[in-house]
Amino acid sequence: YISVTGVQTCALPISAPTISTQPSSGSVEHGSTRTFSVTATTTYSETVSYQWQKAESTATSTWTDISGATSSSYTTGATVKSTDNGDLYRVVVTTTADSATATTTSSSATLTVTDTTKPTSSGSITATYTTGTSVSVSYTATDAVGLSSVAAYYSTSATLSSPTSCGSATGLSGTSASGTITCTIPASDATYYIYTRATDSSSNIEDAP
Repeated sequence: YISVTGVQTCALPISAPTISTQPSSGSVEHGSTRTFSVTATTTYSETVSYQWQKAESTATSTWTDISGATSSSYTTGATVKSTDNGDLYRVVVTTTADSATATTTSSSATLTVTDTTKPTSSGSITATYTTGTSVSVSYTATDAVGLSSVAAYYSTSATLSSPTSCGSATGLSGTSASGTITCTIPASDATYYIYTRATDSSSNIEDAP
């Protein structure tokens, strides 16, 4: 007969994962989403796990785990803002065999947030105009990212051709604003058509009406 006095175990082999496709940098419009992805392979068919991390544009060496971002791809929230511009993303890929682990960290990808949406505004005259004086133009304006200024214009043409800037409100901030603009009009009798145009913090200018 055979007497067995001990059992010898052998640990499964393990190697660090290989990242064949790194996450890529890309642009996204303010208010949209962006997906980052990675492709990783193993040598011995170990278990693979993922943890995406983010570094703010103001602290690019400080990486924080993103809660719940544990697959081979990560999609940002649907409310990407202009303040997210320049943020970095990367993923830590881990292989596991028995109780042993090995990790590989991907290269970082940069998120660029663009803003091409133009602001909107409306204006109305709140004072009676007499020749050679100014009028107060009451305005409201909105923008998805942030306003910078609102300008008033006048034209003697019903088609608003050859307009002239006659006053502005500057130093605005936030996504909405309201106030009054003093619009200076020439001292000549004519029919004046007055309107407003807003500019946002990304230098997008509202189209003329």
